[in-house]
Parts: sequence; C-alpha cells; structure tokens
Amino acid sequence: MRGIIGGLIGLGLIGGVGSVVFNHHGATVQIRDKNGHVQSVHLDFGKQHFQCPSGEEAKLQPLLIRQGRIKLTLQGVEKDLQQVTKQYPGKHPHVPHKVLVHVTAEYARFKALVKAYHSAVHQYNAMLDRDCTPA
Repeated sequence: MRGIIGGLIGLGLIGGVGSVVFNHHGATVQIRDKNGHVQSVHLDFGKQHFQCPSGEEAKLQPLLIRQGRIKLTLQGVEKDLQQVTKQYPGKHPHVPHKVLVHVTAEYARFKALVKAYHSAVHQYNAMLDRDCTPA
C-alpha cells in the first residue's frame, strides 16, 4: 500500500475532500478543494451487482475516491494535450523545445495515470471478489 500511495503522490492528483454517491450502475465521486470548488466524475460499474456485508461500503469508498481523483486528473492531462495538439497539429516543424519537453512529460504522466487507474480498479475488484457475493 505504501508504494501505491507514494506512486500516486508523484502523479499530481487533484486534492481535496472526496465523497462517493452510489447510483444504479456505478458511483459519482466528488472532490471539493480548499476553496469549495467541486469536481465530479462518474465511475461506471457495468451491469453486475454485488451484495456486500455491512460496513463494506465504507471500506470501498477510499478506493473509489482514488479512482475518481485519478480519472479527474487524467481528464485535465488529456485536455492539456489536446490543446497543444490543436496548436501544433501533426509533426509541426516549429514546435518550441519547451513545448516538446512539456508534451513529453505530460504524455509520460498520462501513461502513469492510466496504469494507476487500472491498478486502483483491480484493487477495488479484488476487494469485491474477496468480501462480496454477486447479486
């Protein structure tokens, strides 16, 4: 667990207080920053439902909040990369070195975030498989 947390810190995830609201086929994760600004993202669980013992939801929430933080951060990185791509389409010969360095770093961050997201989903699914039964 310590390695996962350390790895996430290096990814520059959005900060703030997280909350989870479960809905029909997933959950909505909301992150409220220190200024009161709220960002939210929906996590889709598909059609399979699980019956979990009392108190399990509280154990699952931190994993969902982590997924939400990663997904919101990914959306910001994607937006940044799209803006640069729009400004410098294709293999533009006059892309400033500073922009190339930035894009290279953001792309590496993007790949690391995707890997972290998949790991967080795997950890959540493993807990469901271990502690809950399909409904």
